[in-house]
Amino acid sequence: MARILVTGSTDGIGLETARYFKRRQDLKPNPSARDVRYQDGLLRAGAALSGVTL
Repeated sequence: MARILVTGSTDGIGLETARYFKRRQDLKPNPSARDVRYQDGLLRAGAALSGVTL
């Protein structure tokens, strides 16, 4: 089971995205996590399977 913590704030740190933490260590995500074309493909696939468009 994976635990995910989502946080937010108005300072500079809270405005960052695509950061992954495991056991309090900042890890580099898979490069495709920052690829907008890949993200759009995942959204299209999800919409095709579920009928829900985001």
